[in-house]
Amino acid sequence: MASIAFRIDTVNKRKAEQPVMVRYSHNKTSFVLSTEVSVLPSQFKNGKIVNHDNATGLNRKLSLVNDRIEYALDNVTKQKVEPLAPLVKEEYKRLLNSIAAIESVGGKEGIDKVYDIIELSDIEELENNILEHRSAITILESQIEVIKRKRNEWVSDLLSEYVKEHPLRKGKTLSVSTIRIFKSISNLLIKFNPELKITEVTDKTLYQFQDFMISEGKVNGTIEKYIGKIKEVLNYQKDRLTLTNYYKDYSFELESKEDNIIALEESDIKSLLELKFNVGRNLDKPSYEKTRDMFVLMCSTGLRFVDIALTPDKIKNNQIVLTPIKTRKKNIKVFIPLNPISKAILKKYDYNIPKMQDNYFTENLAIIAQRVPALHRKEVVTNISGSTITAKEFDKDGNPVAQPIYKLMKSHSGRRTFINICIDYNVKPITIMGMSGHTDIAQLNTYADTRRELRQREGKREVLNLLDLPASIEGV
Repeated sequence: MASIAFRIDTVNKRKAEQPVMVRYSHNKTSFVLSTEVSVLPSQFKNGKIVNHDNATGLNRKLSLVNDRIEYALDNVTKQKVEPLAPLVKEEYKRLLNSIAAIESVGGKEGIDKVYDIIELSDIEELENNILEHRSAITILESQIEVIKRKRNEWVSDLLSEYVKEHPLRKGKTLSVSTIRIFKSISNLLIKFNPELKITEVTDKTLYQFQDFMISEGKVNGTIEKYIGKIKEVLNYQKDRLTLTNYYKDYSFELESKEDNIIALEESDIKSLLELKFNVGRNLDKPSYEKTRDMFVLMCSTGLRFVDIALTPDKIKNNQIVLTPIKTRKKNIKVFIPLNPISKAILKKYDYNIPKMQDNYFTENLAIIAQRVPALHRKEVVTNISGSTITAKEFDKDGNPVAQPIYKLMKSHSGRRTFINICIDYNVKPITIMGMSGHTDIAQLNTYADTRRELRQREGKREVLNLLDLPASIEGV
């Protein structure tokens, strides 16, 4: 952020009055100029002349200097370049020359001469001057970087570094998965353009990065999330680094409809609950049973993985009451009535659900789910990258190949399972939203698995009512 400040300098101790100077600074560059005003140090306070016979006139003179520097700043900014001190100083001098022309000739003739100076200036020469200043600044910045690297004081201005360090700079405790996302984005940015500086990012840059991610096979949902995270970093650093607003003109317009919903049936939950684990014989890890219980708890409550480590204080009046991590900014609470399954699991762990790393949880879940024969059934799961339909595997005719359910299950499958079971039992959308934390129906509908309705019509689904939905939820 550019700043203009006045100060008094003691340049000659033999004189009582000392000169008032003006300092312009922006992004670690600055210049100091004389205002041609001198006063006693005691007559200068908070950037103003006080207790002086001509205080009004002198303050008007300081104000004029301030206005002229601001005018020079505006002119540089209009050229869509960063208002570094050398550029603003050069523009300020040009303004003073123009004013001198008016004063030397006077009246309309003087004004016309100023127009001549402005209109007849060699634009190419001015542009070359700007390039020369930029080149000089680049050289100086390189020298500063070398010195700071030797002193271990170097802080990179690369966008990839700002993205990678954002979880630490933000000063908040973020989940391991969120930190991993920022690291993945940083690695992609390095692959995209290793020299890209945070101050150079515009909407055009983000569109180019979007195209790059499509070429890398990233699906549209991931592209939207990654660019959203980059904009989060830019918004956080905007004032501190005086970033332009051009990046805000980016708008995600890719098709985001994807057929990738994996939600289990009630019978699948029952089969998972019936699994037996042989921990004593060292055949199974102790974490297998915990993983199964955590996943089933998500299936019976709709909680996200980051919110599943429940504690006794989250259980009130036979309900789970908490503000999910994802909705803390909006202070949205969820109220989830307990059902036979969630009650049993909470009681088993004395209402203190263990914590687990998400990648470790996902690895365990695949091993456990593979033991359920019903989860070997296959589903076709597709995504969209740009305008192209993608899948894990295609057959020789270019059709997506169906994959076993157990290979497709993730921690979020538990939340999707709960929401789809609620839809199966015709639980009102507003009631589901009160438990899931969604704020609009359109958002909730993205969780609906349209294949369930087809299986329902074909009589391929077993209704077990494991969650006791009509009695415990629909009347809420």
